Order: sequence, then structure tokens, then C-alpha cells
Amino acid sequence: MRWGIRRSHRLGIALSGGGARGFAHIRVLRVLVEAGWRPEIVTGTSAGGIVGGLFAAGLSPERIEALARRISWRLFMRLDPNGNALVGTDRWARFLREAVGDVRIEDLPIRFAAVAVDLDTGEELWIDRGPLVEAMLATSAFPGVFPPVWWEGRRLVDGGVLNPLPVDAARALGATFVIGVDLSWVEPGQTDRHFPEELPGPLLVRWLTRRARWSRTLEGVFRSVGIMARWITESRLAQAPPDWLIRVPTGDIPVFALDLAPEILERGERAARAALMGLEQAMARPRWLRRLLPQAA
Repeated sequence: MRWGIRRSHRLGIALSGGGARGFAHIRVLRVLVEAGWRPEIVTGTSAGGIVGGLFAAGLSPERIEALARRISWRLFMRLDPNGNALVGTDRWARFLREAVGDVRIEDLPIRFAAVAVDLDTGEELWIDRGPLVEAMLATSAFPGVFPPVWWEGRRLVDGGVLNPLPVDAARALGATFVIGVDLSWVEPGQTDRHFPEELPGPLLVRWLTRRARWSRTLEGVFRSVGIMARWITESRLAQAPPDWLIRVPTGDIPVFALDLAPEILERGERAARAALMGLEQAMARPRWLRRLLPQAA
């Protein structure tokens, strides 16, 4: 019965944005795959779009984690030469291209879409064709920090501006059972974490602004964006709820905390393993009942 239930659905997974918190998606995917849950459709926003794109390209979660452990703030220690943002993404683009080459989304073994926003029209776009690397750059183009990406004559920025957790995109691509993974959740009693001054995160911020006294100003911007993302996520979930929601409690971790990758990975694994207990039962329910009795882990 177990495999019969799974075969009756086309499994999709929607991965939220969250900057460095996106490391958690890797372990979520790893736990699901090891348990026999292999998504046929993947959608992602920002960090979720990057991890999801790598997975859709055929990279195993173990391979993605090995790549992730090579990511450091030094990859971004170069100002944008065109003045469109603080940070240039040439090194980052090379890193991604070394991982997947010049593959196009329509040629991926898993159906995939990355969410981005047209900076000029405010339109939400689901990129499900074209070069994968450019799509991953577009979905993660955090406004003001990373430069917009030109895509078919449009200037695209981070999809988290409008849709931090693209459950609706997964359904539109044909998923009949969607797992949503939310990285914005803050456990009761937790507060947003402040970096101590000696960690590289604030050093990067100070380098970007070229003035140490601006460090906390930019940190305040990131915190404000995080608060907005949490509210937008809840609103979108109310409109388009997933069939099963995995909340990874990483909302207290700053979006630029690349140095906390081991902790973020561990939180993702714990949340995914907790979700397995009810996932089978949720998939066995008819869709109308899943909507009446939404479950979260």
C-alpha cells in the first residue's frame, strides 16, 4: 500500500527563500530521498531556487551539501562593477556554472521552476525554461545587494519580494501532492540572533559599505526584510496551502550567516525527520480532507 499511495500522486516540493538558511533545504531533501520520497516537480524561491535547481539538475543532496560547504562570504567580496547593487555576482555565477554547466531548465531530469519578480512591472514570474544558472541568479537577486538579472528583456530580482514559498507554482506544474518547506519560522521564545563583531558576517557587511558604522544599518535592513518575508509567507500559505508543511526553525538566523551552515543543516535534518512521521498518512487522505485538516511538522 505504501508505494501504491505514492504512485497515485505526482509529488512536488516547494522550497522557500532565506539566504544562508537555505542550507537547511539540502538536508530536508536528503532525508526525504533516503526515505523513498523523490519529488518529480521542484519549485523554489531565492535560496530555495538555488538548492532546488541543483537538485532538479540531477545532483544528489550529498553532492549539493559538498558544494554548499565550499560557499563562503569570500565568494561575494567584490563590488558590482556596474553600480547596480553592492555585490557583483561574477564569481558566484562561475561557481554555479561549474556545478551544472550550461544546462537548460527544459532539459532537466526533474520539472523545475524558479520564482523571480520583474523589477519594472512588479510582475511575478515562474522561470521554467532557459538557462538554469541565469534562473538561479535571478531568483536570488536580493534587491540592492545582488544586481538584477536580465531575462528576455526584463530586469528580474529575488522572487521572495512577492512569493517566498511557491506552492502555487508547484501545483501549476502538475504536482498533485505538494510538500512546502518554510525557513522563516521562529520557534516560540526565540529572537533574531545578533552576530558578535568577530564573525565574518558583519565583517563582510562593513566591507560592502566601506564604513564600519554602517554595519548595523544594513543588518537592520536584512532584519526588516526577514520580518516582511515571514508575513508574506503566511499570507501566501493561507491562499495556497501545501498538502504537508515542513517548518524549519531558522527564522532567528540572519540571512547572511554563511558561517552557521553546520547548525542550519542540522536544523533542516531534524525538521525533516519529524515530518516523516505524518507524511505517509497525509498522502493517503483525499485532497478535500487534507484541505480541511491541514497538517504541519
